[in-house]
Amino acid sequence: MRSQNHLLKTFQTSSKRQKKLDAAVAAYEQAIKLNPNYANAYNNLGNALQKKLTPIMSMPGTTIEKQGGYGQSNRIN
Repeated sequence: MRSQNHLLKTFQTSSKRQKKLDAAVAAYEQAIKLNPNYANAYNNLGNALQKKLTPIMSMPGTTIEKQGGYGQSNRIN
């Protein structure tokens, strides 16, 4: 029973955190629309998106493949 209560509490906390991150992402995107030169909004948006992905990336079997690499350039026609 204690384990179930712990899991439920963890899920509730995680759900609240996710909703706050969703709201933060929306706010930063709106700030960027209003002022595309607002560098802090881009930085904070990146931080919020990274926090949203962290629980997903910690799941077993989840990977992101890197395309390209440092020092490589892509040709755009």
